[in-house]
Amino acid sequence: MIDAMTVDHEDWFHSIEQIRPEDWAGQPCRLDEATHRLLDLFARFDLRATFFILGAAAEQRPGLVKRIHAAGHEIATHGYAHRLVYRQKPEEFRADLRRSMGLLQDLTGERILGYRAPYWTITRKSYWALDILSEEGLRYDSSIYPMRTYLYGIPGTPRFPYEIKTRNGDTLVEFPPSTIEVMGKRIPIAGGFYLRALPTWLVVRGIERIHREGHPAVVYIHPPELDPEKPVVKMGARDRILHYHNLGTVEAKLEVLLSRFRFGPIREILRLSPTPSTV
Repeated sequence: MIDAMTVDHEDWFHSIEQIRPEDWAGQPCRLDEATHRLLDLFARFDLRATFFILGAAAEQRPGLVKRIHAAGHEIATHGYAHRLVYRQKPEEFRADLRRSMGLLQDLTGERILGYRAPYWTITRKSYWALDILSEEGLRYDSSIYPMRTYLYGIPGTPRFPYEIKTRNGDTLVEFPPSTIEVMGKRIPIAGGFYLRALPTWLVVRGIERIHREGHPAVVYIHPPELDPEKPVVKMGARDRILHYHNLGTVEAKLEVLLSRFRFGPIREILRLSPTPSTV
């Protein structure tokens, strides 16, 4: 069983809504060191991952994108400006997507196959975005959380990869993040805040349980999660927990997971070929 290792590649300030995009240029960049630590860790385990790269981060650090690609990792898109999808109009979303894809394809020379929305914000309100992804030539999406949270999720959707028929007649593969079911409730077990909050043994048991169901797990991380010293921003308790809780535990947890399971990029699991870009 090959599990998916995925990285939402963005700097520490890109996902903090208290910092406006027009203020990003004044923030200290901390992406280089965290990315290098992550790449070195992956190299030790001979692992290839999918990096969903934010266009704004690629524009700021094109050399990092080239290093990630040269190491054999899949380059996918996280959009350009880290805007929540359901707060955009369709034409804004398409422009944001095209801008990010153009940047990444110019840097890698390869076609971009996959997309992940900032904060998993393809929901019922923004389901139209899947049609745009298909129309723009993407082959898979990894944006729909199969449970409800205060910010995202579509409860009742499949927990494992499934096909979606779009309005133009094409097929898009949805690759949801990992959850397990306990007493009828779905519990996220292998990414972001959930990976930081849960004990390592429980994450391992969750992945093993997903394997017994016959499916690959999806682990997702962010480079700032390998940076316990990232700047602290004034915010409410809920957001503070989301962004800062247990940052110092991620690298050790990843080492355990990489030693226990075999990981690869999503395109390998879906057997998609990264044909050269025509952009």
